[in-house]
Amino acid sequence: MYKNVTALYRVGPADTSTVAIAFHNGNTTSIIEKIADAFIDVNPSNIKNTYVCVSGSSEWTLFAKQNFEGASKCLSFPKQVGCSLANSPTIGLPTIGSLIKGCNHSTATISSLKMSVSD
Repeated sequence: MYKNVTALYRVGPADTSTVAIAFHNGNTTSIIEKIADAFIDVNPSNIKNTYVCVSGSSEWTLFAKQNFEGASKCLSFPKQVGCSLANSPTIGLPTIGSLIKGCNHSTATISSLKMSVSD
């Protein structure tokens, strides 16, 4: 029996075998089922309240800055679904600005994903 439960959320796709990564900040959930996203905004003001959940036994590389820049961290959970607070030692990044599905990508692969951003 659970005590003091005020809300229950499903974070991620209904089918937990779907390869995806989801971000939940207590109010909204963003589910990403694509291969990469260059512009994510998990910043210092919301990282301490954001959960990152991986489904489909998938691996993801998270980058501290947008456009696949800055420090990176491979996020992998051996189970069908795994979650961690974004500011936990499991992730260990001050912000999350971009991501790519999988880990151990070559520099050339990451460079090919970078967007040309003009002023």
